[in-house]
Amino acid sequence: MQNLITDTVVGAGLGSFITLVGVLLNNYYQSKIRKEDREHALKSKIYMAAAEQLVAAKLVLMKLPNISQQEMEEISIQGIATAKLTVVATNETVQAVTELSSAIAQKLLALLPQKLPLDNLKTEIQILSAQLEGSFQKQNQMLNEMTAYNLRGESDLRLWQALQDNFDYHSRQIDHLIQERDLKYIELNNTMKQLFVKCMEAAISLSDLEIKAITCIRDELDMPFDESAYRNIIEATNIKMEAEFSKFLVRVQDSA
Repeated sequence: MQNLITDTVVGAGLGSFITLVGVLLNNYYQSKIRKEDREHALKSKIYMAAAEQLVAAKLVLMKLPNISQQEMEEISIQGIATAKLTVVATNETVQAVTELSSAIAQKLLALLPQKLPLDNLKTEIQILSAQLEGSFQKQNQMLNEMTAYNLRGESDLRLWQALQDNFDYHSRQIDHLIQERDLKYIELNNTMKQLFVKCMEAAISLSDLEIKAITCIRDELDMPFDESAYRNIIEATNIKMEAEFSKFLVRVQDSA
């Protein structure tokens, strides 16, 4: 009887021990899985932010001639996303992303000085437009005064001549300002076209580095990726983009 009780106690204790070990192992593996899920979610967030930042930076390069200072500053702030990548990514991914990011930055720095003449021309056009508006207002003022003079039936020839001279002066100013502004617009269009061509060539030249970086990021996230198919898509997009851009340049030339 005593042996039976002892066996029962031992069996119960052993069963409890096995159950406890099972619970501990289950908790351990569940904790490990949750940790891996959190790490994967964190990595995904960082990788996606970095990819978005790289795409945004490339878009800035492509539309550099019309980019605003605010957009340039936003890209600089977003650069933090690629910096975070170095904490969680493999050396291969870090190298690929760094090479692409550096290449974009180098091309932007090389092209930025060529954007300055565009900004100066835009400022000069704004100033001429403001002067033109002022001349139109003064011309209308003279026209109103000449109309009022006629309605009053006055015969002061000196006053009339002064009004006429002022009206003619502002008319000449308007013609001069319009001509000068038109020349500035032509210069702006030509300068912008030249910079657009260089920006397009710079963006297309980044294709290989872009494909390499995207491939590494997708490998890190265990996402199936056909690099050859993606390369074909990029090349086809570049060809289409160049063709559309050529049409755009022709249209701009015709309008000028």
